[in-house]
Amino acid sequence: MSEFAAIRNGGTELDGRPIRVTGRDDLSKALIATGFSYDRH
Repeated sequence: MSEFAAIRNGGTELDGRPIRVTGRDDLSKALIATGFSYDRH
């Protein structure tokens, strides 16, 4: 299982390695995901 860690103004890590966002400014070309379930009904 992967482990995420984040500190405000300090960056984010996945399994102890830094991760970052890309410079996308067009959301139609971006992948957006959350950890929240989604039910359309």
